[in-house]
Amino acid sequence: MNFNRFFESTTDDSPITKNDLEEFGKKILDHIQASEQKILKEMHHNEKSVKRTMTRILQETKQRTNHSQKRRSDLLLKTPFNDLEKFQNFEKEAQDHGSKYENLKDELSTVMAHTAEKVVRNAWRKILTDGVAQQLCWKGTNEKKAVRVLSVTSALKSTFTSKFPHSTDSDFERTSIAFFQHAKGRFTKKKCYKENKKANTQE
Repeated sequence: MNFNRFFESTTDDSPITKNDLEEFGKKILDHIQASEQKILKEMHHNEKSVKRTMTRILQETKQRTNHSQKRRSDLLLKTPFNDLEKFQNFEKEAQDHGSKYENLKDELSTVMAHTAEKVVRNAWRKILTDGVAQQLCWKGTNEKKAVRVLSVTSALKSTFTSKFPHSTDSDFERTSIAFFQHAKGRFTKKKCYKENKKANTQE
């Protein structure tokens, strides 16, 4: 609000009157009230955002606590699958046994990261290696199996939605598609790195 405009509108020939002061006071009051409403609105928005974040953190902490009580031998995903056939057998078990599907959701719910996209990527890394991921793709082709129809994908999507209720199915799909699209590149890069490291060690 430009208060100078009020004073510039008065001159020696038109002195400030009582009405002018009252009008000026009303404008100041209106400006203060508008600023207060804006601040209160921002505080309410921030409060809701903090509450959502705290709720998610508490839920994840509870899930991780329950998960940590499991023995290592009871875990479904001890290490990422590095063999396609073994992964497919695991997928069939998740389809056929509801209890295994629910246990898989519990384990995936413990995956944590700062963003929704990182949670999805970290979860896929927990499930399978790039060597297996490069043999799959989202929609499927003549050479590669489809990922989007898997029970494993359904379990991961369910936990993703629970963690990030304001994210969309498109967010989940976009991140998953990219993960499998770039799997071959990551696999090749890691393989070259290991070979170069081995060669340098032998020199």
